[in-house]
Amino acid sequence: MTKTAAELQSELDRLDAEIRITREQEVGGPLDQITELMAQWSISLDQVARHFRHRFGMEASDTSLRRTDDPELTAFLTRAIRQILSDDPAPPSCPRCSSDNTWLVYRSSSSYPIPTFCCDACNRTFTRLHGTSIQNLKNKEKLFEFLPYLAHQHPLDSIAAEMHVTRATVLSWLRRLRALLWALDPSGHYVARVRLGQKPAPRER
Repeated sequence: MTKTAAELQSELDRLDAEIRITREQEVGGPLDQITELMAQWSISLDQVARHFRHRFGMEASDTSLRRTDDPELTAFLTRAIRQILSDDPAPPSCPRCSSDNTWLVYRSSSSYPIPTFCCDACNRTFTRLHGTSIQNLKNKEKLFEFLPYLAHQHPLDSIAAEMHVTRATVLSWLRRLRALLWALDPSGHYVARVRLGQKPAPRER
């Protein structure tokens, strides 16, 4: 027997209601338990969120400043890299010829993650990444998570395991960030504070 459109809609509504009830029964119990524990131990939702961000490695770059031995070094590199990856459409000077006669070609978008500019003096396009040591760096999205480790005198293998990347990736990040520090601060003040990968000094007997 062919059902009418109204009958089909009624059946769909009934099934939808059953699905919602089943989901509420499945989720309601654990949610009630979490709420009860929060009340017993005075746990806030913010603390729960922080716990799961830490558990699954989703800490924001700003909160990672608290996990470094050298927050000044981390903050210095964070500012510099954010400026390089900025979506600011204001044209910078040309990294090739230093001309200020530059203009915006493409704003940042899904196709162009960062703005593209053109120099009238040398007639070539560029981005703020051009000429920097992180221009062709892979896994740029993990850079901010990596920065606090620079001040720690840990083996590269342990950092690679903690960040779920290869040792070669950690070594590449380290070399490129040291090069970036030299470019940003030729005095060597900041690069001297990088301790990652260094072997501990032998203890005196």
